[in-house]
Amino acid sequence: MSGSYGGKVLWVDLSKGTFERKPLPQQYLIHLGGKALAARLLYESVPTGTDPLGQGNAIIFSVGPLNGTSAMFSAKGSVAFKSPLTGGYCDCTMGGYWAAELKYAGLDAIVIVGVASKPSYLVINNSDTYLMDADDLLGKTVSETEKALKEVLGRDFKVVSIGKAGEKQVRIANIGHEMGRQAGRGGAGAVMGSKNLKALAIFGTKEVRVSDPVTFEKINSEFFEQVIKLRCEGEAWTDSVNRYGTPMFVDVMNEHGILPTRNFQSGFFEDSQKISGNAMRKEVFVKSRGCQTCPISCGKLVRTKKYNGVTIGPEYETLYSLGSNCGINDIEAICKFNELCDEYGIDTISTGVVISFAMECYEKGYIGKTDVDGLDLKFGNINAVFELIEKIGTRKSVGELMGQGVKAFAKIITNPDAQKIAIHVKGLEFPGYDPRGAIGMALAYVTSDRGACHLRAWTCMEEIYGSLDPFTFDGKAELVRIREQRKCIMDSLIICDMNGISSKYADLAQAATGLEISVIPNKMYPQLQEDFAITIDGKRYHIGEMHVNIARIFNLCAGFTSVDDTLPERFFTEELQDGLPKGRKISRDEFKNSVDEYYRLHEWDANGVPTRKKLEELGIYDLVSGDIV
Repeated sequence: MSGSYGGKVLWVDLSKGTFERKPLPQQYLIHLGGKALAARLLYESVPTGTDPLGQGNAIIFSVGPLNGTSAMFSAKGSVAFKSPLTGGYCDCTMGGYWAAELKYAGLDAIVIVGVASKPSYLVINNSDTYLMDADDLLGKTVSETEKALKEVLGRDFKVVSIGKAGEKQVRIANIGHEMGRQAGRGGAGAVMGSKNLKALAIFGTKEVRVSDPVTFEKINSEFFEQVIKLRCEGEAWTDSVNRYGTPMFVDVMNEHGILPTRNFQSGFFEDSQKISGNAMRKEVFVKSRGCQTCPISCGKLVRTKKYNGVTIGPEYETLYSLGSNCGINDIEAICKFNELCDEYGIDTISTGVVISFAMECYEKGYIGKTDVDGLDLKFGNINAVFELIEKIGTRKSVGELMGQGVKAFAKIITNPDAQKIAIHVKGLEFPGYDPRGAIGMALAYVTSDRGACHLRAWTCMEEIYGSLDPFTFDGKAELVRIREQRKCIMDSLIICDMNGISSKYADLAQAATGLEISVIPNKMYPQLQEDFAITIDGKRYHIGEMHVNIARIFNLCAGFTSVDDTLPERFFTEELQDGLPKGRKISRDEFKNSVDEYYRLHEWDANGVPTRKKLEELGIYDLVSGDIV
């Protein structure tokens, strides 16, 4: 096996109780690793029509060629599955320490199918793999589970686990690790719960060797010196990430009028300064915390006086979803919301959006107190949010309905106007950027493989931090196409978003793997790399573009069509209040034209279906042709 790869895939069938390590096939190397490798494994493992919470679904844990090396920002791993929230493709990246440990155990991926006969946890101890009884872990929170397993197995084991929400198959349940790192979106925790799998515990001692250590260390040292220099010089982005973490975005997005407020009725929160990065730093900050190989440490430990405890602090997406979007201006309360969601094992974005949706429906009279267990669901009601988090996390009463996500919850409300303000794409709730004030995000949300997502094509870098006009679709289809492909590269290597990506990472990956890896430049946006190409047996494969097409076909097989590539009605019909400039809404015609342009740039047909010509050009037609012909 080439260079820094572990060289093996672990195939686990929980129904049969079998564990088999197989060599990583040569044909999988065309996907590099991480996200793209996980997508290939998922595509091949999950038949069309599979119930996401049935035994036929798979959950894939995959790492990249840089995991386990000294490469900076290389701590994350990928988790892929068919989503019980959306019914389509989903993958998440999760930081911490587990990904490197998987490589130390000699593995590049784990493919888990079937259902265990009783609650269990999976132990990977170097080359040994076995299931253990998890009865004693049932009902434990994520951190309690991790602590219990470390006490039994040893503190060197790295643990990923689910909380009560995952056990109960709440469709917005996540997977947690190292208290504050999650595979957060789309219901990964529910998939584990459906498999009677409470946790994975991983330990390994294998050395990860790179193919060209001299070149590898030279490039990595140059990166390290550059980052340290930027920090010492107080360069704005690097310094802000280190000082505030992602909460630094609160003030920026509010100033640009795109901080979602009160269920996306407004893009401006009058109390944003109370929940900002500055507020966190001043009121609750304890110390910074980073993942393995990270020189920046964007995670923030916080201490709350009201709630008497130290925990990992909320990211920007939580400050928006459970803060401004619910009309909450209490930073300590949001910190506690975040802790409770992490412990129950539920996605803070989806939780906040479904709660804010219920609040707007309540204030407009679409639902009443009897529909929400007697709660007074006015925006800003902190106690109501606490109660709803507990109900969602334990699948209790109205939490049973809300935990299915905002799309499903909206469908049971009799007033038809409710569905117009249910903020999701393909069933996945929105992240924290109102597309009426950063219009590239509108296209990014509807074309993302997992539904409304900022982590596929974050056009805010060019529209908010850069010089592109945020109120026009001009050039945005190409920008989204490039950004989604380069993000696939980041998530396949795997490297963290806080770093961005440099052309040097192609050289670093080549030095690590011994494979021929090159950069594909872009003409319209020369400052961005369009994709990476990998050459194997004389054939050149475009890694990011292959992934986009495979994920698209997975979703087409799941029943999605071009009709689903659209936004909630609110963004077409309601002006963005308090946005800059005021009175912005999205033109349906311009939006449709941009989606069509995006299809053309991918060389798909008018319905967004990949063409045979494109798939043959990419070298993956034989893989997917049975599903699209």
